[in-house]
Amino acid sequence: MIQDIRNSSNAKQIIFTVNGPGEVYGWLRPLAYALRLKYPDIRIVVMILPCVYSTGAEASVARGLGTVDIALPVRDVLRFILTGRHPHGLDFKARSLVFHLGGEVALTILLAARLRAPLYAYAEQALRFGSAFRKIFFNGLNRLPKLKKIEPSALVGELMVDAAALTRSAFARTSNDQQTIGLFPGSRSFMVELMLTYYAVTVDDLTKRIPNLRWVMALAPFVDDAVLRSLTPREGRNWPATPLSFHENGTERWLQTPSGNRIEILHGREVLAIADVALTIPGTNTGELAAGGTPMVVVLPTYVSNEVPLPGLAGHIGRIPLIGRAIKSYLAFRLLRSLPMLAQPNRRAGRFIVTELVGTGLHQAIAVELERLLTNDTSALRDDIRNAMGRSGAAQRLADEIDAHFSTSEG
Repeated sequence: MIQDIRNSSNAKQIIFTVNGPGEVYGWLRPLAYALRLKYPDIRIVVMILPCVYSTGAEASVARGLGTVDIALPVRDVLRFILTGRHPHGLDFKARSLVFHLGGEVALTILLAARLRAPLYAYAEQALRFGSAFRKIFFNGLNRLPKLKKIEPSALVGELMVDAAALTRSAFARTSNDQQTIGLFPGSRSFMVELMLTYYAVTVDDLTKRIPNLRWVMALAPFVDDAVLRSLTPREGRNWPATPLSFHENGTERWLQTPSGNRIEILHGREVLAIADVALTIPGTNTGELAAGGTPMVVVLPTYVSNEVPLPGLAGHIGRIPLIGRAIKSYLAFRLLRSLPMLAQPNRRAGRFIVTELVGTGLHQAIAVELERLLTNDTSALRDDIRNAMGRSGAAQRLADEIDAHFSTSEG
């Protein structure tokens, strides 16, 4: 049970910093769950840092996890870092530990300085200003600097594997013979609007080839439901797209193509648990799907590259009047060329395990690849995909490390 504010020197408090949807659901969710089971009395605080990939809903989603005491939005966090103004609900007498899960490292360091608290982190690769951290933990899959000595205990495994296990334990799969294809349009409303009408072309095409398919879309908690009620392809577009109408009957909701094919609207976690095959854009969801061994086709249409979120300063360049959109399109193209692989299982394994399709005119190739996955034995592929994500148990190992920190500091 989540506790009340105690403002006591005996209280223990951990502050997680996160920035985008991927960290909230893929990393924070399993770690906070494991920590709450092991350490019921600890106070769990989430602070959202600014990020071009954020949706604006991260704080509210973190509050809804059921394991978090308070979650502070970007404006409150920045105000505290820059001015020292105390956010409501933060226990300033508690013994605190700041734990970096995402966002600008420098901001996390400044936050820890404000709180006069030690600093831990979990990361895929070496962090800037690493000497500021008391401990940094890694998934053990990504290449780390050879000159940096990494203790074996710091290689804890991949949190997304634990996230996938949590998801699958919450939803039971049906035992019928109907094959289920999960559609993952992204965790931002503008991407959902674009990708669902783009995916709908494949829904109609593939259903002609393979009847009796079940199509389900993963609705991320960061997306406003209102976008689903008006899904009309953009005027003047130069890519294939199909309009979708919204329907509901009691608790059931679905989208429907003009040809009459249904796409059920389900929570993203349920789709992760029940999909036999997935069609998705790049992102954290490719790691969560892979952690559960789900075959997928990863697509990145490049018709609107100026709208793709980019990391760092590049993400804000599009706001420059007149030339911003053109510059951002150029930077997006350069970034894409610098990334040999987009899907997380491919990047982790260092080879193409799942299919990636990038560019324009992809629909025929998408249908062919999905049909191949649906009509062939994918047992070996599922094992390969799952193994690429590394070992499970990272959440428990990190919870043990946090417990050890507070136990040691008591002495």
